[in-house]
Amino acid sequence: MPILDGDIKLLKSAVLDDVPEGGGMATGIAVVDGVSNNLFPDISELDRTYGRIALRKVFPAVLTDTVDGYYGSHVIIAQAPADPRVSASLFTTRSWSDVRTAAQNKLESYLALGSETRLTLYGNHLVGQKSVQVHCAHATASPGVGEVLGLVQRDTPTNYQYVRITRIISRAENQVFTDQYGDYVRDVLVIEISDALRLAFTGAPVTRYTSDYYNPPTRVHATFAADATSYYGVSPLALAASLGDLALKAATVYTQIVPSALSEAPIIDARCTGDRELIVPIAGAPALSFVSTVTTTPGQVAVRYFGRAIARGSLQLSIGGVTLVDDGTGALVAQSGFTGSVDYASGAVSVARSTGTSGSATYTAAQAAAIAVAGHTESTPISLGNRGYNYVINLSPAPAPGSVSVDYMALGKWYRLIDNGTGNLSGDDGVGTGMVDYGTGSMVVTLGALPDVNTEILYSWGTPAHYAPQVGGNVFSAPAVKISVAGGALQPSNLTITYLANAITKTVTDNGAGGLTGDGTGWVDYANGKVVMLPSVLPDSNSTIQTQFKQGTAIVENHAAGGASSNFSLSNAVLPKSLTLTFSDNAGGRYTVRDDGAGALVLIAADLTLTGSGSQSTAGNQASVALSIASTAGIGGSINYGTGAVALGGQVTLQAVSQSRTMTGATYEDAVQTRAWSSASSTAVATGNIVARYRQAANSAGGLQSQSQTIDPLQIDLLPSISNTLVPGSLRFTLNGSVYVDRAGSLVRDPSASTNSGTVAGSINYASGVVSLSDYTGGGATALSVACLTRKGLWEDWRYRFRVSGAPVQPASFAVRANRASDSVQISASSALDGTISSSEIAGTIDAQFGIVTLHFGSLVADSGLSPSEKLEWWYSAGRVSGGMIFRPKLVMPDTALFNAVAVSNLPLSAEVLGLDPVRLPVDGRVPVLRKGDVLVIHHTATTSPTTVSNGQTINLGRVRIARLRVIGANDQTIAAGYTTDLDAGTITFTDVSGYSQPVRVEHRIEDMALCSDAQINGDLVITKPLTHDFPLGSLVSSALIMGDLHARVSHWFDQATWTGVWSDTLIGSGASPSYNTTQYPIVVTNRGAIQERWQIIFTNTTTVNVIGETIGQIVTGHAIANPLAPINPATGVPYFSIDPAGWGAGWAAGNLVRLNTVAGNYPVWVARTVLQGPPAAANDQFTIGIRGDVDTP
Repeated sequence: MPILDGDIKLLKSAVLDDVPEGGGMATGIAVVDGVSNNLFPDISELDRTYGRIALRKVFPAVLTDTVDGYYGSHVIIAQAPADPRVSASLFTTRSWSDVRTAAQNKLESYLALGSETRLTLYGNHLVGQKSVQVHCAHATASPGVGEVLGLVQRDTPTNYQYVRITRIISRAENQVFTDQYGDYVRDVLVIEISDALRLAFTGAPVTRYTSDYYNPPTRVHATFAADATSYYGVSPLALAASLGDLALKAATVYTQIVPSALSEAPIIDARCTGDRELIVPIAGAPALSFVSTVTTTPGQVAVRYFGRAIARGSLQLSIGGVTLVDDGTGALVAQSGFTGSVDYASGAVSVARSTGTSGSATYTAAQAAAIAVAGHTESTPISLGNRGYNYVINLSPAPAPGSVSVDYMALGKWYRLIDNGTGNLSGDDGVGTGMVDYGTGSMVVTLGALPDVNTEILYSWGTPAHYAPQVGGNVFSAPAVKISVAGGALQPSNLTITYLANAITKTVTDNGAGGLTGDGTGWVDYANGKVVMLPSVLPDSNSTIQTQFKQGTAIVENHAAGGASSNFSLSNAVLPKSLTLTFSDNAGGRYTVRDDGAGALVLIAADLTLTGSGSQSTAGNQASVALSIASTAGIGGSINYGTGAVALGGQVTLQAVSQSRTMTGATYEDAVQTRAWSSASSTAVATGNIVARYRQAANSAGGLQSQSQTIDPLQIDLLPSISNTLVPGSLRFTLNGSVYVDRAGSLVRDPSASTNSGTVAGSINYASGVVSLSDYTGGGATALSVACLTRKGLWEDWRYRFRVSGAPVQPASFAVRANRASDSVQISASSALDGTISSSEIAGTIDAQFGIVTLHFGSLVADSGLSPSEKLEWWYSAGRVSGGMIFRPKLVMPDTALFNAVAVSNLPLSAEVLGLDPVRLPVDGRVPVLRKGDVLVIHHTATTSPTTVSNGQTINLGRVRIARLRVIGANDQTIAAGYTTDLDAGTITFTDVSGYSQPVRVEHRIEDMALCSDAQINGDLVITKPLTHDFPLGSLVSSALIMGDLHARVSHWFDQATWTGVWSDTLIGSGASPSYNTTQYPIVVTNRGAIQERWQIIFTNTTTVNVIGETIGQIVTGHAIANPLAPINPATGVPYFSIDPAGWGAGWAAGNLVRLNTVAGNYPVWVARTVLQGPPAAANDQFTIGIRGDVDTP
């Protein structure tokens, strides 16, 4: 008789409870379909408050008295709980007799012990501790937050615990210990863990040569993701699927296996272009030195600050009669009980002594700058069409050696490759490899795993910028004070300026020829009333400047520039020394010349305003240009005072370092840009109007006038003759006994060696190199001593793609800021709840789940408002104009682009409460249930409206090829008889409705089964055969736990002379002399009676035997072989197996045995129900387990 629908049952295990002995072998009791709480109990209030995972063992089984096969059998979660805070999943240990402790170990096998770390447990640790203390060599890196370590007792390796790090509480560096060989140092770390210690662990004392160091009583192991368990579950389709589709979209590929709680970790001032940083010495800069009193108790750490970055290997610290030096890696070389560390980027030095110290200490080090390596970013979006292992990209501009990093996500985890400075890319084992050509920018990357669809491969790199030190007092212009007299037309030799310096009055006068003399120098533009005074001593800040002058009447005229040579006539005769001509060139420079009183025109001021970006080159592609004036020999000329005839030379020679950009693409979001650097000389000539300002020859000055003004901030041009841009954070100078250091564009005066804090005293424009100083001490010399780095070639960009380490990110927590390259002004923006980032000058997005950020600095502008010259710039393309608007980039300096965010992490809860160790599972408690290689069942269940049916009535279900249906009465119980079905036609005909609880409903399901060839973490699934149904929204996709062909059988049979005590599936020693005749008298088993067991039938004498099972023990004693041997399975009431007595023959002796194995017609499956924290979101938390397979039909 073939297997019928009612022959397939879900059997309960021996113990249905969350206790260590839960599970066990199968019973004969079936889980009744549709009955509440027949597998799991109700969810308690505590479960809803804290979270809970419950495990139950069941056995899908074929209960027939034959060995008919249930072929290709598998089990699925056919219907998920309606409550989203409850999830169900399946897994198997492939053991028919194991209990919950074994299932728990299987669940926890996501992580496994790896190699032993270089950390050693320090001190004894007690049960209940939530922190551990370890010691290590200084060169050993600290473990990361979220990392899992394994503590294993040396003498009892079965005693172990996995601990997840939630915080590094402290790391005391270079602690001094002493043994018979002298002093040595170790770092001591205190680490907070997520779950309290459940065992006591013995720590080792700090030693260096004893066995406890090499073989400590507790070993600290690293862990790795073994992911040794496969989980099976269900997810709703996120999109409807149609007949013939080969791709599906599931809502998620994960299920929650462990409840977890959220915690937040702030990320402060992280670089958008990566966290790699170089310490670059400033060659030739004077050494930094200060003296400080250091008083500490034994082991106490004292921190002192140089106020700026210092060079590796340059520190000398004279303290307590010894001189300590750093080792170049961040540690002080231990000596006489002193230890310490150095933070080169901040200039912080930490020092301690094992016995304490008190006295004066002298600190000396070389100056340096901390520089971000990366400056440019790009990405490759990943889709199904381009997903692979190998990617080729051209990085433009070409990268600097040691600056390239590549990040990609695979199976929800980020991996990184970095270049080693020789052109090779590498990472951790198995992450991938690659090559980069620093000359051309070509890069080939081979990933260690397929990247996830809808993520991006992120590239960051730095340009081959060379850093030049600028040191001393000859690279800057003296501090200047600017004075303006309204109306101009000043009378030469009648200008007097007085100012206070250290409360003493100082006097400066003009020399009648446009110069200043006395207590200062400078120049005067008589016509425009502009004075630039270079005081001989520093004026008192915020004091008042008095200016006395005589003034005539000015005439202003405009004349067209003629390029390199302009000739025109003024309208009047000109008073000598009163003429000023101002004009601009076609490169953005602005120049002022005056007459010298003898008819010659001389240059008095040149202002090259184009020092950052935005060239209006007719080539249309100059994005970044750094210009300096190479020669002004072409500027000059003459004036005929009587006729007013002017001959003006208006040509200047410039030196340009430029970055040429080409931008292609339909939109600015997907634009591709290439860059090229060049350095060349060029000429610029006068253009536009020449503004002439002068006095008529007969004009006489009026009486003596005076004005007063509060002194403006001092203006100091640090790099008047240097075209390179200033490296942010590299500037330090001294003025009148005070030290000024650059911190993010602000100048801090006299930072404290004890606190590293100081007074904000001014600002710095990185592009122009001009310092504006408002807080200084007057009365001293104006001489400066400057140390800084300049970068050859501009380093700026407008688009950045990067990732936030520690994703997922809390929505609306992301904030970014950067300094514009043109004027160093800081701009900022923050993210909204939907992930958009916007401000007047920044647009972008952040993917909160993956942490991928795309930033575009700039703004949309109206195409109609752009000039013809602006439409020739590198960023413009008519094809990118949309809706009358086009995006205009704003270049910013990459090393000033910083962001803040809040990363969200999931912290698992107590193992004692949950009943398993969540530390050994993924930190967010989620596991994949839809994977590549899984067999998927796509299905949709519908139910007819309640109908009172009668005999002979046929109901058409409205769809064909039904996979399964059932009739449900008004009492919600399944009705198993009284009807016939035609599943292919989709109809049901009722034949006997007597006893029905009317009205009834018919639940029917359509299904497709396919192999999953690809699965993405965003829910995208690819299957190997097309769908044969339409699946509307509300359909589900389940992964199938494959059980194989279910039917009972005997898998082994052999005789053996004696029992060795070993359960082996092959003969041990010699066989018995007689043998049982299995050919004529085969062993009989049934699907109902057989269990998964290894048996021995051992002779107690020549005619009687005992029957012993490996798992269930001895079940038959002294049975005479002359009688049939058919021990009864008490769970089902039928024999485990039956042996015909005619097959035994003769010649058996005591001790002889027969070994046989029986295979059950069932399969062990563990069901996990997980309850997340929170109130129920739906009244129904039941779920459905589906058993599927095929049978032979007559």
